[in-house]
Amino acid sequence: MKDLLAQLRFLDIELLPLYGIKSIKDYESEVSFDVVKNDNTIIKKMNALLPTIKNIFVVQNFNLHKTNDRFQSATQVFAVLKKILTMCMVPFKIVNKKGINFVRLVPDNNVLRDYRNKMLDIRDQEVAIAGTQTEKKVLRLEDLEKNVLKIYEDNIYFPLCVVNDKSIQLNHSIVNARGITVKFVTPSGQIRSHTRIYCRLVFDKEVVEEFTIKNGRDEYTFLENIIVPYSLVKFTKISIDFVGDIYDDDTIIQICYKCVDFNKKFHQKLTSHTTTVCIERDHKKIEISEGVLTYASVALQKTSKSKIIQRFSVNSKKYCRMSCLSFTEATAMIVALVENKVDYVLCELANVPFKLAYSKIIDDKLVLHVSIVVVIDGFSDLQILIPGLINPTNHRISVCRDGEIKQFNTKIRKGGAIICNLDNNAYVSTKYRDLRIVIEIDKSNSVTDVCRSILLMYDAIVISCPKERSACQDHVIDREKIIDN
Repeated sequence: MKDLLAQLRFLDIELLPLYGIKSIKDYESEVSFDVVKNDNTIIKKMNALLPTIKNIFVVQNFNLHKTNDRFQSATQVFAVLKKILTMCMVPFKIVNKKGINFVRLVPDNNVLRDYRNKMLDIRDQEVAIAGTQTEKKVLRLEDLEKNVLKIYEDNIYFPLCVVNDKSIQLNHSIVNARGITVKFVTPSGQIRSHTRIYCRLVFDKEVVEEFTIKNGRDEYTFLENIIVPYSLVKFTKISIDFVGDIYDDDTIIQICYKCVDFNKKFHQKLTSHTTTVCIERDHKKIEISEGVLTYASVALQKTSKSKIIQRFSVNSKKYCRMSCLSFTEATAMIVALVENKVDYVLCELANVPFKLAYSKIIDDKLVLHVSIVVVIDGFSDLQILIPGLINPTNHRISVCRDGEIKQFNTKIRKGGAIICNLDNNAYVSTKYRDLRIVIEIDKSNSVTDVCRSILLMYDAIVISCPKERSACQDHVIDREKIIDN
């Protein structure tokens, strides 16, 4: 294994200055492809450094065999800079100015901080202590919004080799921001496809917001409508934590945010050690004082965490069942999957949201195609309740996946709900691009009335094994053995 400390020394003393970046602590200088292209000496100097590079780095990573074991082009030399930054676990971001991409270092990473021998700013601590004797001024969200001078977008890129324990610390990486968006991309900027990733914004140990990215197509913005002056935070850890299958070799985590600049006079007031910032919105309260950020939820009633009510094993596979959840809390199933180290989590989900994709009268039936929002791997015991349903016995329920229709076995439960299952009570796989529930009921019913009153619920399953989870096949569980357990 190569010596990371030796790689950092080489990067700091020899490589970065060659590109115009003074040192590993230079966060102001930046370099673009055009700079490299217009300076013919860089390629010559890189070839002179080639013996050292071969000695301290894994040379196969540079594909030198394709260019006769030498650096021959500006494109190659510019790519090598980004590659070495990634191999040394040095975070960097790409800044776009007038259509030109510049590489700039950003301060983060524990190994790098040890190398820099970085300490807390004692002077700021002394100022903060002295300020306790001075009357505090309180600035609120309204004050921040009124004094905005400029808002612009910025991005930070974290190669996965920099991410320790599936957590990214954002201290010093972002300043004053409105919203923090998470994406997973390839080196070329394309969205990286993942089956499912659970993600949360954390202030110290307090979870502020959490969500699930599905199928690599979605993105999410934390604190979307709230300006937070992160530049004031010195002693509170700000991080984004992940649970899920994100470890592809070349995946890059892209953090996008809207950077906020304030007018000069307000900025001076904001950064004063006598100022406390108090932000309240959307049932959230964020307070920043003397470099410490504190967070609290101010919701009137906090939903209690759902409990595991049963654990069992079937054919060497480990299961657990959770108590009933609303669909908006379904991400708790994914957390339970990881925390309990089981193969499957089962849970009944109520109030499942849906979207009417298609409706038409065919013969004596009103046919509805309903799309459901899924963050799960399969469902069973689908219950469809339509209050005031006319002639409930005249119905047929099917599942349509990528154009293939499979009919459910149905029965009417007391109270009017239609219970739908496949053969063997299998869990219907949701890993299809186009998944719809086809509801055929008596044509005397009104589309408007049905869509206004329809309620869906089902028994959901989430699966830990990525290969099994991504397979487009229904999952059969031996329920008799589950009862025995």
